[in-house]
Amino acid sequence: SKAGKCETVDIHSEVPRQDDVANKSLDDYIEAAKYGNVEAMLRIGNICSKGIGVSVNYEIAAHYYKMAADSGNADGMLCLGILYENGNGVPQSYEKAAKWYQKID
Repeated sequence: SKAGKCETVDIHSEVPRQDDVANKSLDDYIEAAKYGNVEAMLRIGNICSKGIGVSVNYEIAAHYYKMAADSGNADGMLCLGILYENGNGVPQSYEKAAKWYQKID
């Protein structure tokens, strides 16, 4: 399922990225995202959409997934598409969901 693929963006993964954000707090992720760190954007999206240590907030998740998607990140596009498909944090729209899915290489 698409949702299963979205969850492969593991909040606890130790995959080397442009810098190591694996063990930083949410505030640190937000600061890193401001400077264009796409991994941080995805992690904030995951934290907020899954309620990891915080209340579930799909609106914030959508904001950060869109930042990642707008940077050309396929995981951000997939996760944002899922939010549109289900109407979580954004107005439900199969058209917008399809638009994001189709952008994935």
